[in-house]
Amino acid sequence: MTTSKQTIGLSKLDPGFTGRSNLRPTYPPQITIQEIIEFLSSTVPRRSFQPTNAFKVYRIATILQMRTNNNDLMILSGSLVSTNYSMESLEVKRTYQRLALEVNNELITRQIHA
Repeated sequence: MTTSKQTIGLSKLDPGFTGRSNLRPTYPPQITIQEIIEFLSSTVPRRSFQPTNAFKVYRIATILQMRTNNNDLMILSGSLVSTNYSMESLEVKRTYQRLALEVNNELITRQIHA
């Protein structure tokens, strides 16, 4: 008799688990454009404009929420965030696309005025 990992209750962080994790950012996003830019600036030195996409913003929102909730960031993997993002509704993805566009516009404006 075979039993799926979901039915026996193994950790959702198990590499073989393909379901959605509870480690997701809140919706609607509670992250600001300034917080995203500060995070990007603290992790990747930007010498020239590099566009940010919706997935990057979703990942940043996940990381910042985990920090706020005092979660261990070591359990967060790129594949976990990717799985969560791929399972989000079109409305959620469009929201993160809008945030990415706003971040890109702000970064372009800052670069022009630098």
